[in-house]
Amino acid sequence: MLRCFLIGWFVLLPWISLAQEQILRAGSFELVATPVDSDGNAILLTIEQMPEYPGGEERLYAWLKSSLYYPADALNNDIEGKVITKFIIDTNGMVTDVSTFKSVYPSLDSVCFAAVKNMQPWSPAILEGKPVRTQFLLPVRFILTCDSNCVVYMNVLNNFYSNMVSESMVYLSNATCKKSTYSDYMGSLHFDSLLAGQYQVEIVHPDYQIFDTLIDIKRCTSDFTFYLKPLSDSAAYYWAHSEFNAGGAQRDIENNNMLVLLPGGLIQLTTTASDSLFEQKYHVRFLSQGCARRPDEDEQAYNHEVFNYLDQQYGRRWRREIRQDAIGLKQKK
Repeated sequence: MLRCFLIGWFVLLPWISLAQEQILRAGSFELVATPVDSDGNAILLTIEQMPEYPGGEERLYAWLKSSLYYPADALNNDIEGKVITKFIIDTNGMVTDVSTFKSVYPSLDSVCFAAVKNMQPWSPAILEGKPVRTQFLLPVRFILTCDSNCVVYMNVLNNFYSNMVSESMVYLSNATCKKSTYSDYMGSLHFDSLLAGQYQVEIVHPDYQIFDTLIDIKRCTSDFTFYLKPLSDSAAYYWAHSEFNAGGAQRDIENNNMLVLLPGGLIQLTTTASDSLFEQKYHVRFLSQGCARRPDEDEQAYNHEVFNYLDQQYGRRWRREIRQDAIGLKQKK
């Protein structure tokens, strides 16, 4: 996902610039409040007590940070700009009269509108011992391009079957930067604190041909997906027909024949009475495949699909009852 926000809090409209202002600081951002009457006219008196978000400025900033995101259609169309949302904290502390003061793009406007609209009630401003309405402007700048501190997310997949390739060594480098890391069990990884520019990407995995390409990083956050080719045609065939990978799990789910794969050892179905109870309750079977492995198998990917299905069907309560040595269970938590 590509996303970058610069949030500045200003609540002083040009036509009420003579009003006396009170300023609260939230990190490096400023929140300026101006009391207004029921018609939106400024009251030219000093506020005795500023409006306060539950938990203070840090909680307010945290709420906005967690609520704002870059909509996909704006990303795909390279839309940037600063949205300004206007709102009022009324005498009961409720967030009211939310509107877009400066529009950039419908989905960007909507993200900011929703973040403000869904805020908790505040403590209202106090003026001459009585609560008063207070007007705010919230500017949010959406930026796609960055010169520094760029973040790159990558996914490594099998070229033949589009299955994730776990534990690949990925190298990222140019004239001034050399970094490397492993992909996780889902084939995902990321690099951060990057300068904008061109980078060489090299991906090494023992079961696949070495992958080498160039990428350009210009945005604050970028996503890339790379497809590796198996070392042999037979390996590619096995990937397509494996029982124990993401595709095999999806087939087993559709056929109501789900397994939960266990670490290698003697082939077995269950080992304890509680295992049998779990199997009956959640309609799965435990299976250890033994020590021999086929090159096409991806037990973590198989279990990942099954775990997602169990989450959808039963919530997360099954996680407290399942064997804790199930492959991929601890990474999924």
